[in-house]
Amino acid sequence: MSETCLIFGASSWIAQRFIKKAKSVANLRILEIYRGGNMTADERVIGDPLDYEFVNQLIKSEKPSQIINFCGVALSDDRVDEMEAINVNISKNILRSIQNNYLNSRLIALGSAAEYGVADSEVISESCHCDPVSQYGKTKLRQTKLVLESESCVANRHLIVRPFNLVGVDMPESIIAHTLWSKAKEVVDGEDLDLFFPEMVRDFLDVDDAVTGILSLMKSNEGNAIFNLSSGNEISYKSFIKAMLSALNKKCTVIQSPHMMGKPALVPSAVGSSMKLKQSTGWTAGTSLAMTFQKILKHER
Repeated sequence: MSETCLIFGASSWIAQRFIKKAKSVANLRILEIYRGGNMTADERVIGDPLDYEFVNQLIKSEKPSQIINFCGVALSDDRVDEMEAINVNISKNILRSIQNNYLNSRLIALGSAAEYGVADSEVISESCHCDPVSQYGKTKLRQTKLVLESESCVANRHLIVRPFNLVGVDMPESIIAHTLWSKAKEVVDGEDLDLFFPEMVRDFLDVDDAVTGILSLMKSNEGNAIFNLSSGNEISYKSFIKAMLSALNKKCTVIQSPHMMGKPALVPSAVGSSMKLKQSTGWTAGTSLAMTFQKILKHER
């Protein structure tokens, strides 16, 4: 008999990549939840996850074995109420319904590396202190605390996954990898390419590797825990965009934007460790940046 997995935030980029991969898993029924649109497929539902009555009726009727909440939005800090609603309250509705209906459904909620902020370690593990600098990171951290402190957390094996900087095919304009990719494509071969913080260090992970990491956790008995999704590779924006330029057969000099000279980065470095996930499930990030860029180029041609 197939198990049912509810996907909240099904229209998001990572959710779409996940759904494509998860549908190949035997004995797993994927039910996608969208906030709008004309969805007529049997395995798609339209509704507002901020509406508790909708969430409760869906969870009560479907009795899913697992629920994945991909909902999340990063907005300017003056729009914190909107971020609180999406980044915290949707998981709150899901947990409330699970508890009110006495279900053993497991929630896997998408957190963010932004929860760490300026970490107290060069390589960030799940045990590092969290001190987010953005309201986005702060709302995601509130979601983490909500999930892990919920009454059903231990029994139902709820999890938080924290992806670092994702990159891949069809990436949305809202993420930094897309911004850098666009700059690399637009610059004329041989010209200078200016970046805001070329020496800023990040951990870039192929979105499809992140998807396989989440799938590995779905199959595990892990619970009441946080898991990073990261490559563990330290790479500056300058090195990242140079690798992009190489994939595009361009040679450019990367310089710092003049108007950003002397200004400090709020988070100079953010490199994650996924050793905990590897030890638990055997997962590793298997896609190099060169491979990722080739996939993107092939898709865009």
